[in-house]
Amino acid sequence: MRATVGEAIGRLRRERHTQVLAAAVLGGFVVRLVWILYATRAPAGEHDPAFYEALARSLAAGDGYAGPTGQPTAYYPPGYPAALSVVVWLVLHTPLPDDVPMAGAALNLVVGTVSIALVGLLGRRLVGPWVGAIAAVLVALTPSLIMYTGLLLTETLFIGVELAALAVLLWRPWSGESGGRPEAPSARRLAFAGVLFGFALLVRPTFGPAFVLLPVALALAWRDARRWIRGTAVLVGAAALVVVPWTIRNLVQLHAFVPISTNTGDNLCIGNHPGAPGSFALPEYCFADLPPFDPPASEVEQNRLLTERALEWAKDHPGEQVRLLAWRTYFTFLNDHEAVRATTSYGDDPWLSPRRVEVLQFWADAVYFPLLALGALGVAAFGAGRSPRRLALVLVIAGIAIAPWPFFGEPRFHVPLLPLLAVPAALPLAAFPEIRRRFRPGFTGTEGRDVGHSLTPE
Repeated sequence: MRATVGEAIGRLRRERHTQVLAAAVLGGFVVRLVWILYATRAPAGEHDPAFYEALARSLAAGDGYAGPTGQPTAYYPPGYPAALSVVVWLVLHTPLPDDVPMAGAALNLVVGTVSIALVGLLGRRLVGPWVGAIAAVLVALTPSLIMYTGLLLTETLFIGVELAALAVLLWRPWSGESGGRPEAPSARRLAFAGVLFGFALLVRPTFGPAFVLLPVALALAWRDARRWIRGTAVLVGAAALVVVPWTIRNLVQLHAFVPISTNTGDNLCIGNHPGAPGSFALPEYCFADLPPFDPPASEVEQNRLLTERALEWAKDHPGEQVRLLAWRTYFTFLNDHEAVRATTSYGDDPWLSPRRVEVLQFWADAVYFPLLALGALGVAAFGAGRSPRRLALVLVIAGIAIAPWPFFGEPRFHVPLLPLLAVPAALPLAAFPEIRRRFRPGFTGTEGRDVGHSLTPE
């Protein structure tokens, strides 16, 4: 153990990129801590944070996953309330202050800080040390990721779980050191990653498209069909072990087949109705003439009814889907300051002055758009290579990007992409030190070897 710690300290002293990574993790922790101390408040109004807190309190009190009437519910995916219930239980049963929003923010602080390190390590394993270090800096200083740390919302936890799953899956090379035969990850690694992916689905079911695309990357690593089928079965089976118990619970308590949640119908109809704008709306077409409120039966019936209405309208208006896909994408990537609205409980707690709101919105977007542009440039470079592991990252990015297409677009939906985009976005940024060294007088070709190595293919 002493040798390991000593080696880590020695590496930190002699490796500049390791120092940058460590500074990113520490700096990211500090700015997030400062933000939650400044901005964390009890959620106001009837919005997601208030419902997540109520569900977490119900779980922590031993009352199960229950709605406002005390009846079983599955309207919200259970992953985030379940994780939040752990810290709720701690503050309710220990001398810690009974401040659930701050306890949730503390959980986000830990997960968010670990996420910075995971991005750095993921970039290091996929490309090289400088790419990992720069990617960690980008994540540490992205304003929206900082601001979501103080909110009882799913973003921070989902990002941590998705990064952990990808780090497990992509940690070791999938190909030989010198052009050898491609090799896919071991069954144990696939199973561990699958469990994490399963929990990610319970936090945000919209991760489904990204999870479905992952076997494409495995197919490139395993050219043998039988090995690919076995490997995919392990990955999917491990995820199912996490999700299926919740599905069985819903079958028993709601008397209906609900794989994860009953809000799918709401989201489908919000995005598929006469005059749908491609963004959030509450149209009469969807929400008029709903069954009387009688949970959980009415919850299940509403989900079924709205799903039918949405699919019927989409079937009768296939040409509208082309227009709506464009608008859903537009609204998903329109800006990156949704966290500012969420910080004020979407206007129900306007504690920030208009001037501060403007400053925070400008700050968030000023970082977001260059990151998005650099990320798109880096994704193109990743996609042009032949690395199955890098392709896996690109496919996850694509899967998360298209997840809103059946529903509606909202800037909050792109937030889980930002840490993933930071890795390819670091590619062009990591090239700049190398370029400066090459044009410096007296350059011999041996300087900056770390940077050069970081940009070489696997």
